[in-house]
Amino acid sequence: MSWVDSFNQLFYAYNRMMNASSNCRGHSEITVASYQYLAAIFDATQITVTGLSEVLGVKKASVTQMIDSLSHKGYIKKTINDGDKRSYVIELTEKGKRLMESDNNIHKQFEEHITKSLDSHELKQLEKLLARLTAEVQKHVIK
Repeated sequence: MSWVDSFNQLFYAYNRMMNASSNCRGHSEITVASYQYLAAIFDATQITVTGLSEVLGVKKASVTQMIDSLSHKGYIKKTINDGDKRSYVIELTEKGKRLMESDNNIHKQFEEHITKSLDSHELKQLEKLLARLTAEVQKHVIK
């Protein structure tokens, strides 16, 4: 199996863990795409549509559409930006915060699976390789 195939299999396994967890907790309407939005908002605490567009590398129209959907489902709220009355600040609702905080447990479980599979030398190698790959890929990502 090539490294690309292995990476994809790992990625799919992670997504299956996340989906299974979301479905068990009654969040079946959350897709991988909508989850990326929630994670970006969670990381930023508060963010504007423009900021979210830049972080995710998607058009503002796409952000607006997803924001409306997630707001309708009760995961986020948008309020008028005090600094610029023409824009909105987006933040998670309590429902959104609970989802993201509980998903931290899934991240920890996934990390534990990987940590148990590798010895300390292999983990250090993996960290170095992932840092190098991330830096290289980020150089070529369209901003």
